[in-house]
Formats: sequence, structure tokens, C-alpha cells
Amino acid sequence: MIDSKNINRDFSVLIVDDDENKIYMNQMFLELNGITPTVITGGDYLNKLILAIKGIHAVSKYPIIFLDENFEASTRITGTEIATNLVNGFKKQGGILIPFSNTPEDQLDSWNREIKDSRAWMIVNDTRIPYEYFTTGDIHDICDNFSENISNGESSSEIKIS
Repeated sequence: MIDSKNINRDFSVLIVDDDENKIYMNQMFLELNGITPTVITGGDYLNKLILAIKGIHAVSKYPIIFLDENFEASTRITGTEIATNLVNGFKKQGGILIPFSNTPEDQLDSWNREIKDSRAWMIVNDTRIPYEYFTTGDIHDICDNFSENISNGESSSEIKIS
């Protein structure tokens, strides 16, 4: 079960994707459980995401980002390039990155090759579909682990849920 009050107090959920059906299903699930995600779609993903993250950080919260890998053909950036830009651009205050691709194993392989120093970021090294993090309660472990690392001033955090 989701304790949406605790999640909403410290985090804001972002869905970054171009697949309307995937967005709708996950958005409805989250909203039914008390979490209203911000959806970023329709191109210019990196700039829209940067603005959203700055707004989240401005209210002393952290983003939980469900990030797709491949967007519509007109978009010339991948999820890996976005993740790399975020990690390099937000070095002191980051968030949680969760793969949201239809092939999350490939997405994680790409992230692990390209992202070298994720000090302020937690990359969830898991390939489950997003709602499973919430139905199992693992999202709370992820958030708690991230918050603990931030409060301890620890660098580079990565979590693997079994």
C-alpha cells in the first residue's frame, strides 16, 4: 500500500514519455493512490524537465522521475542523454531516476555505461513496471534510502530491489 502523504511531502513524481497509453495507465494508477504526477510529453523533454526539477527543488522536494528512453522520431534526444544531462547539471541537488522504457534492461545498460558520477542522484537499478514499485511498497524503501543518503551527505547512491 502507498503512503502517499509521505511521498507527496518530500517528493514529486514526474513521468517523461511520449506514449499516451502508457502515460494514462500509470497516471491513473498514481492518482487513484493519492499521487498526482507531472507529465512531460510533446518534445523539448530536457528543457521541460529541467524547469520542472528546478520548481521541485525550489519547494524543498526531490523528483522521482520515470524516464522513457526513446521518444517520437522528431525528438533528437534519448532518455540516456537526458539522464546524463540531469546528473551533470544538478550535481548538488538531484533526485531519483527510474527506467520507464519498454526495454528497461537496455535502458539501464545504457545509463550504467554513460553515467559515471551520480552523486546527488539515485538510479533505481530495477526493471519492473512502475506500478509494481508502489503496490509492493518498495517505493518507500527507495525514497527512504535516498533521503537517508541525502541527510548523511553521502555521494553516489544506487539501489537494487530484489
